[in-house]
Amino acid sequence: MNRIFKTALHRHSTLLVDLQRKLDPRRHHWTCQTLTAVVGFLLGTSYCLPVIEQLTVVYDGVVIARLQGSQKTSNLGQYDDLQKRWNFLLSSAGLTKDERITAESLFAVKIGYPFDALN
Repeated sequence: MNRIFKTALHRHSTLLVDLQRKLDPRRHHWTCQTLTAVVGFLLGTSYCLPVIEQLTVVYDGVVIARLQGSQKTSNLGQYDDLQKRWNFLLSSAGLTKDERITAESLFAVKIGYPFDALN
């Protein structure tokens, strides 16, 4: 493996571990179970049960989640509320610039920013 690739791969894995530690809901006592489950989904870990397997934002701004081992979906609330809570968590977690970019990228890839394009 090329040295630059190894360095980038190690840096990415280190960023993810740092994010899992800094965004751990036990460090942020105000996080609700819904946000805790979403953070686990985004970071690829489970902080609580039930574990979210899939998240979708539907046309009216409702966030729908499919839980692990289930075919049914659950309404998690409004997208705007989720995004505000996520941004507050990121602001209060003491993230570095690289960690913040990685966290925002995970949110964009796994959930998206579908309503920003409409404004």
